[in-house]
Amino acid sequence: MSNIWQWLIELWKTAHENDIPNWFAMSIGIIVVPAIVILWQKRQVSFVPGLEVSFFRGALTFGGKDHEAVTVQFTNHTGVLAYISGVRVRSVTKEFTVPVEASRDIGGNLYHLKFLGSDGHLTAREITLQTRASLGTGMPVTMMPSGFLSHKPTWLRRTFRWQKYFILDYHVMVGTTHYRVMQVW
Repeated sequence: MSNIWQWLIELWKTAHENDIPNWFAMSIGIIVVPAIVILWQKRQVSFVPGLEVSFFRGALTFGGKDHEAVTVQFTNHTGVLAYISGVRVRSVTKEFTVPVEASRDIGGNLYHLKFLGSDGHLTAREITLQTRASLGTGMPVTMMPSGFLSHKPTWLRRTFRWQKYFILDYHVMVGTTHYRVMQVW
């Protein structure tokens, strides 16, 4: 037992002689603080205050076939201009079946959603929403799951991102604030 105490006393003396507390503080400042800043900038939120996202039953025609669809509608109640981009559906479960004809990114196993462009087709990948404006996009489904529109993800599902159907992922610029949003559905 005395050997341990002697070792601790020697360690304490060495730390003070070699200025270890300052080295420890410098290592925190050089490694830990930048890591926290990087993680903070890459954080994801589950909603944007004032931006309403709603799901509706819809229909899409592509490839000469009619498909049932889930319409995703964005409504801006933020009081400032909102810029929405990169809307995609990720982590689709077996309960939410998507037709084979739907355009899928095989690299990330996700579906990019597009908005109506100036030509009247779903070609725009980003939109600008004025205050109180709404715009929607759609996702084809083989068959609409029962209970899809009335589903409300629990707190536990939202916290740990356990989706029942899919994860809606997009970027939003509201005023000068950027949000990366991941909504579990």
